[in-house]
Amino acid sequence: GVRDQWGSSDHLNKKEDMRAGAPKLSAKVTRALKEYGIRCPKCTQDQAVKKINAYVKAKKREAAQGVTSINQSKIMRMVNKVMGWLKFIFLGLLCISLFGLGTVAIQILRRPSLADSIPVVGPKIGDFFFFLQNGAGKKRPIKDTARADYLRAKREEVGKARLEAEEAKERENASKKEVPTWRDNEEKEVWSAKQEKAFTKAMGEFQGVSGKEKWNLIAGKVDGKTRQECLMHSKLLDARKAEGGQGQSQGQGQGQGQGQ
Repeated sequence: GVRDQWGSSDHLNKKEDMRAGAPKLSAKVTRALKEYGIRCPKCTQDQAVKKINAYVKAKKREAAQGVTSINQSKIMRMVNKVMGWLKFIFLGLLCISLFGLGTVAIQILRRPSLADSIPVVGPKIGDFFFFLQNGAGKKRPIKDTARADYLRAKREEVGKARLEAEEAKERENASKKEVPTWRDNEEKEVWSAKQEKAFTKAMGEFQGVSGKEKWNLIAGKVDGKTRQECLMHSKLLDARKAEGGQGQSQGQGQGQGQGQ
């Protein structure tokens, strides 16, 4: 080496041609430097190769970025174009819809029966539709037939509602009827003359017996009647006897008052 290399260790482990008159750069590296436009007059072989490699890598990165930006710009242009067509189609459909609705509205407003049927709903609305059809110079004639039909329908509706209310009230009253008592049920019980005679005889026969045994014995003497039916029949006869006694006492009291 030469003296200017002694101050650093960069020259260690490097192979360099130190022969007098030997070229420092190879022909391939020189051609690459000239082709890429890289100026490196004092570069060694290794330094020139590093610069060439760095230049190639930078160019590749720039090319990749350029392709990406180009693709993105193409996609954005395509999206904008599609959105423009969609806006155009939407506006066209909106215009067609509005035109159709306007046509239908004009046809409805020009029907003669529309303004005549409005008084059933309200006179002011009818006047408004008549104004749209005929202008402000004419007055809308009032048809008595439509008003009469409306009043008749209203009366029928009121009558129907009243009838439904009465039926509901009747159903409510029917549901509130009193539950029949034991006497009501017992009065409906049918006893034949034979059964009455057998019952009276059994009551006298088993008068001294008490409790359930008494009514079991009485029911055994009365055909077609159970112990419970005989018990309730006895209760009914006692209630009738009590009412008869009260009536007789009241009658006697009234007779004595008249005698005095």
